[in-house]
Amino acid sequence: MDGEAFQPKMVGDLLADPVFGQARFTDVARLVPHVQVRRFRPGERLCAAGSPAETLFLILDGEVRAETGGAVAGRRVGEEAATDLPDYLTGWVAASDVRALALPREKIALVLKGMPEGRLSFYYGLLGRPAQALKRAGFARLATASVKEVVGWAVTIVVPLLILLFGETAFELASEQVTFLAIFAVVLSMWVFTLVDEFVPCIFAMLSSLVLGLAPPTVVLSGFSSDGFLMAVSILGLATVMVASGVTYRFQLFLLALVPNSRFWHAAVLAVTGILLTPILPTVNGRMALMLASLADTIEELKLAPKGPAANSLTIAMFGGLSLFSAVFMSSKSVNFVVFGLLPPQGQDMFQWAYWLFAASVSGAVLLTGMLAADRLIGRGANPYPRLDKEIVRSQLKLLGRMKNREWAAVFGILVFLGGIATASIHQITPPWMGMAILYALLVFGFLRRDEFHERIDWPSLFYLAGSVGIIETFNHLELDRWVAGHLVWLSTYMRTDFPLFLLILAGVIQLARLVVPGSATIVLFCAVLMPIAEASGINPWLIGFSILTLGEMWFLPYQCSYYGQMEASKAAAGLYDERRFLIVNAAMNGLKILSLYASMPFWKILGLI
Repeated sequence: MDGEAFQPKMVGDLLADPVFGQARFTDVARLVPHVQVRRFRPGERLCAAGSPAETLFLILDGEVRAETGGAVAGRRVGEEAATDLPDYLTGWVAASDVRALALPREKIALVLKGMPEGRLSFYYGLLGRPAQALKRAGFARLATASVKEVVGWAVTIVVPLLILLFGETAFELASEQVTFLAIFAVVLSMWVFTLVDEFVPCIFAMLSSLVLGLAPPTVVLSGFSSDGFLMAVSILGLATVMVASGVTYRFQLFLLALVPNSRFWHAAVLAVTGILLTPILPTVNGRMALMLASLADTIEELKLAPKGPAANSLTIAMFGGLSLFSAVFMSSKSVNFVVFGLLPPQGQDMFQWAYWLFAASVSGAVLLTGMLAADRLIGRGANPYPRLDKEIVRSQLKLLGRMKNREWAAVFGILVFLGGIATASIHQITPPWMGMAILYALLVFGFLRRDEFHERIDWPSLFYLAGSVGIIETFNHLELDRWVAGHLVWLSTYMRTDFPLFLLILAGVIQLARLVVPGSATIVLFCAVLMPIAEASGINPWLIGFSILTLGEMWFLPYQCSYYGQMEASKAAAGLYDERRFLIVNAAMNGLKILSLYASMPFWKILGLI
């Protein structure tokens, strides 16, 4: 079997297939760098029955026959790679000189993700084919609960019962307050032991509070009418249009075609793309899902050595770009909107999107400088650096064609949103309502379709956001915030008299909590307790919220970070980077986050936040 490079002129052969010809050009463009051209001599096997179905072949020239039965293949061979079947049902050999396009299974899945009718076409292609063996999956094993789950559910049941039985005497609280503390203990336990998805405990807390009448519905459900919720819905809608239209992918290809052919600039493209996605896609896991394909594409096209200096550099640049600046942009994560919702009304008027970025700018500059320095250190030894075939990149851009209406709508929506924020003092329209107006326009004119609004917007995160705000508002309504503040007088003293020392203590306490509590839950809990104390102590609550957001994003062990686990488990990134070196760099970045807070203090004093 011989191979040759895929040529841009062969894109037409790929599109000649009835399935790929109907796919979105954006998805086909993502597939192009992974297509190979393979040649087979007579009698040479393309695939064997019972072997893993990893490749689909589109026959360009020649004849292919089944190993048994003599059936002649059509234009496709190995359709199993485009279905859920794990292995080839039929073995195929070349009956003459054969030239074929080889398409990898995981990249086909990305193309077919949005067109189930295409996958059905491949299933139909298998009907009537001779099959040597059909491996059946068998019965699913009964799920067995882990020790962690058993302990978690035991704590979830026992601790709230103890609070209900002895809470009034032990804590000197009213019955309504004790009841809510028991509900809060259930929520916290579910978060700590990750027993269910993180938005489920929020629904439980809201439902329990309403049924038991602990607070008025306007308080319990206040998260659904908060500015943070409205802002999150509108930004998620706009982000969906940007991603679905392909404008973000077009932008990345444009940068790759434009920048010089060097490791630094390719790392910069990945980092800049991640940074630009940060304020418009408010979930790190969502940004990771998008960027993993770009990382794998770049490393594969350059044929970089796995776990080598260049591959490590590109991986860390991608990861840093999409995650390092989460606290800098208000709209980068759903938990940021929770912090925004905890600000007093005058604080929410002040810390809109633009002023939040301005107040966080020094911290962001320190993080960016540190990331550039880390890239310089990691990239040593990456020479000689291979050249990217820009003809392939240009052919991908050509395949995308001219910008579509949806792409223009996405760009226009972003520009209007950013322009509206910058001129909010003139027109007096708050950013959340401006975002909702843009979302309405996208829906009315069909740029955001119903199925996308239903399937692509992260509704669980929105329920988590609204539920978290509701829990905290109920907590405050029952005056539990004052009760907690009374037990943390010593901390408020440090907050007022020695803020640098307070920050150091806060970093240590948060890291201890992060050993057992998920990041978002840690941030919500600490903000709910400390932001009201800050306001009473003469410290701007945003400053405390921002510090907790920055410190809560720190992690040292892989299990502490869901989006690192996502990258670790991804087939696209498997074996591409050196995990040990990555974790060392991540530990250094954690120190940089603390440094960025201290470096920002003189600036915050000028702004009057301290």
